Amino acid sequence: MITVIIPCYNAEKYLKECIEDLLNKPNSMEIIIVNDASTDGTGKIASDLENSHGNIVKVITLNENRGQGHARNVGINNASGEWIIFLDVDDYLTKDIISEYEEVVDSNNKVDIVITNFAIEKKGANSIHINSTFCKDGYVSKTNLLAKYGNGYDWSYLSCIGNKLYSKKFINENNIRFKDEYSYNEDGGFICEALAETNNIYILNKLGYVYIQHENSSMHSYRKNAYKSVNRVDDLLKALFCDNNLWEAKKQYYYEKTISTIVASLDNALEYGKQEDYEEIFYELTHNKKYLELFEEVKNSDKVATSYREMACILLNDLKISFAEVSKKKYLNKILEQIYNKGVGNRDIYIPYEKVALYGAGVICKYLIKLLKDNNIAIEYVVDKNKFGEKIGDISIININKIQEQKNVDAIIVTTLYGYTEIEAELKKNSNIGIFENINSFLDSM
Repeated sequence: MITVIIPCYNAEKYLKECIEDLLNKPNSMEIIIVNDASTDGTGKIASDLENSHGNIVKVITLNENRGQGHARNVGINNASGEWIIFLDVDDYLTKDIISEYEEVVDSNNKVDIVITNFAIEKKGANSIHINSTFCKDGYVSKTNLLAKYGNGYDWSYLSCIGNKLYSKKFINENNIRFKDEYSYNEDGGFICEALAETNNIYILNKLGYVYIQHENSSMHSYRKNAYKSVNRVDDLLKALFCDNNLWEAKKQYYYEKTISTIVASLDNALEYGKQEDYEEIFYELTHNKKYLELFEEVKNSDKVATSYREMACILLNDLKISFAEVSKKKYLNKILEQIYNKGVGNRDIYIPYEKVALYGAGVICKYLIKLLKDNNIAIEYVVDKNKFGEKIGDISIININKIQEQKNVDAIIVTTLYGYTEIEAELKKNSNIGIFENINSFLDSM
């Protein structure tokens, strides 16, 4: 039997629909709702569901809010099923995935983890599928699984907690639990610890889990110690690479992921924290031996994207960027100004195009829009698979499959800092433009 564990905190808006969707699936299962000391109507809804479906639904109510990871651990400790799925209350499992999981474990004796594909569904838009690069069902070695990381396959496929079925026996025998020190990216910490203990991994090439991306899903608050938590998880990932003889092949992606985390943490402290929060992080980064060695290695690596090497140089040199100096700007904007030597719009560039499109609607894209406009280059549209339907100023953001419906442009400039080869291949499948420029080529030539 499969146990579905659902941690809930103030989830009255989603809980009933989530449970009813599970109950409508044609399979027997155990559903454990862990009410993490909710203060809204979650408790009553959970109790009503348990009263109506007591043979399937079990409710555990905690007296103190301890977070999603702790709630999941409580669910593991109380699960009756031999197999476990973790489901967030506002996401959902696809219709037949329980049956598919049961068929896999009934037909294969040595399975500890089953991994499916998953999708991101943006409210009011079509689903965006994130597929495994494995094209068929079957066992995969841990080395081959990790080798896919960074090659058209991203961290979210590996770290997503909901697109996996776990053997409860395997979890308990290896004492794998969600750790308090991984308060952010605890999902990644859990799966890294699980992968370290097994080679019995089965790929089920079916869509199994759908993550709902709400308009307000971004965390608009200060995430204290988030960078420490995520970097601890990155250390687990590095250990996996090293233990499976993949470090030399994968260290570029590790470095870029770590630098991205650091910059995002400084961004978060600037926007939502206090002066002492920013200064605490900056001091830690510029005085901790671990980070100094990482920055030094990134700075000297010819395999890491230019922009990341520049960021490492800035941090390594202990650049005194005060909180007051950047309190009204994103930290990454400040770094980009350092990279380009002058403020936004003060740099002449030469691009042999009159009108372009941009790929990737992040901070660098917004910076480049300003730079291009100041040099009289028209930007017709921006392509982004997560933010389509939105706008940057008066410029529309479209999904990649809508490129052929747009006005002709001279080139598409990819503003993401890595993964260019895979992005170029995807652009070629969805457009006939034929000219794709990498933002790093601009950094190298300026």
